[in-house]
Amino acid sequence: MTQEFIDNQDNLKSFVELHNLQDRNSNICFYANVDIETKCNKINVSAEVRVTFDNNGGYLCLLADELNPYIYPTDFYAQWQKMEHIDEIYLKISGNHPTIGQYTVKIVPTGELVY
Repeated sequence: MTQEFIDNQDNLKSFVELHNLQDRNSNICFYANVDIETKCNKINVSAEVRVTFDNNGGYLCLLADELNPYIYPTDFYAQWQKMEHIDEIYLKISGNHPTIGQYTVKIVPTGELVY
């Protein structure tokens, strides 16, 4: 594991813990306001966000009808994308998708968990 991967995983864990995004059954599924900006497109949506942690690090998935996966990235791995917990307010994910290109994602939790 590289230091960047460890930092990304730690930032994702910090984001989940600080915002109390895990329910009593250890599920991490919450609603958030999400901004996604790519080279050609920009969108702001309310989305369901799911996070899992396993031996491969952290994984985050965005679920929203408005998100076309051919235009916007929806799956993110701590191993491959840069994840930063900015000012203890939002999670910033940046990376490069093979067909979409460079992108930046800003995830601001609404405080509501999905049950």
